[in-house]
Amino acid sequence: MAEVYPFIGTRFNSQLIGNLSKVICPPADAVAPDMENELHERHEQNIIRLEKGRAEAEDDRFSNRYTRAANILGTWRSDGVFIEDEKPSFYLLQQVFTGADGEQKQRTGFVAKVRLEEDQPLQREPNAGISAAQAEHLELMRATNANVSAIPAVFADPDKEILSLINTWTKDRPWEELTDDCGVTHRLWVIQKKDMLLNLVEAMKPHDLFIAEGHHRYMAAMAYRDEMRAEGGKSDGKQPYDFVMMALFPAQQDGLNFSATHRGLTKVIMRDVDLKEAVEELDQHFAIKKTKIDLGNTVAAAAQLQAALAEKGKDQPSICMVHATGTAWYLTLREDVSIEELYDGLGIPPCIAALDACILHNLIINQVFVGNPEYELEDDECIYTPSAEGLLEMIAAKKVVCGFILNPISVQQMVELSSSSPVVPLELGVLSPRTCTGLVLRNLQTDIRKPARK
Repeated sequence: MAEVYPFIGTRFNSQLIGNLSKVICPPADAVAPDMENELHERHEQNIIRLEKGRAEAEDDRFSNRYTRAANILGTWRSDGVFIEDEKPSFYLLQQVFTGADGEQKQRTGFVAKVRLEEDQPLQREPNAGISAAQAEHLELMRATNANVSAIPAVFADPDKEILSLINTWTKDRPWEELTDDCGVTHRLWVIQKKDMLLNLVEAMKPHDLFIAEGHHRYMAAMAYRDEMRAEGGKSDGKQPYDFVMMALFPAQQDGLNFSATHRGLTKVIMRDVDLKEAVEELDQHFAIKKTKIDLGNTVAAAAQLQAALAEKGKDQPSICMVHATGTAWYLTLREDVSIEELYDGLGIPPCIAALDACILHNLIINQVFVGNPEYELEDDECIYTPSAEGLLEMIAAKKVVCGFILNPISVQQMVELSSSSPVVPLELGVLSPRTCTGLVLRNLQTDIRKPARK
């Protein structure tokens, strides 16, 4: 059951800034180094300074990119660069873009604060530590006491009840409208009328949420909550740290699409893998077709591999494995292979077990490459990217030794996952196009200072 509530948002003062396209940025994981530099230079108040600040050589525990983000956030508030809404609000989002078929698409959702899960089903053992990405988000929350970017989530809306409800509120002129570098138009409405807020809160209660991307941010928010409780904070489930800001999208709409997240294994993990033996072992489970590609032309090679993979994946899970030698293998799960038997004893739910990403990690990497069904990849062993072309470029540059191209997850798969768990410990894909950071932030201190009226 989803517990979603309005909150007092922090937004850029467009009367002071002007066109907000100058100050927004993509989510941190989508910001490449060259883009990061450009965003820093674009405008002195670009949100990249909070979302992904620059590290400096003299950084220490007292002065670093996180403490600088906190100082910048405070300065922007006091200078009027950021303004806070007077009342708890829902923030309607709409993205208008050109789809792969050349037709105009529209995706609509809303930003809310959502109660964090209590059971932490995907937390690692206490001595296992946390990932680098999760640690970065946690440090940013500690320093700023804020949610800088909303975590995208999807929920089933088969009768389009929620979509119809929020679409009626988008008939008015948007509060903000801008176009990003990719040509995507972003629109924002601030909803503050009490009856509208209550209607949406009640309508969302029966729905389950599935985090489409950003599970590191979700786990960081859970870790932050636990820290606050351990330091003497209340554990009544009503505190600002018991919630996180999320962007929620109904699944049943034409503009909801996902891009696959591809993987590249580095030499750290591949140095102990005999690829010839691995392919021979994979032949027990997969129908394998070998081909050659030109890593000197990554654009054409990526298009070739993705087109063939999409065709092979229509009936059975299929993955494309690419080696630095320019050899590629299409791995299509044999029809007589039982997915349940592949993960015997691991307790993986059926709807997760059938995913290409789950087959890749739990069977190909863990069982065949590593020989340990419960192995967890370290940050220096695997690189994730939404670009197949970018993956091939990393392979050509020897940044990774072996890459895996996946088909995008379907909306129906996302809907099925929403009833199993709010977070899945796999990079399944990202919304396409991505949401942007900077339209609204959540100040956790504001939740205390200006509580919502009953």
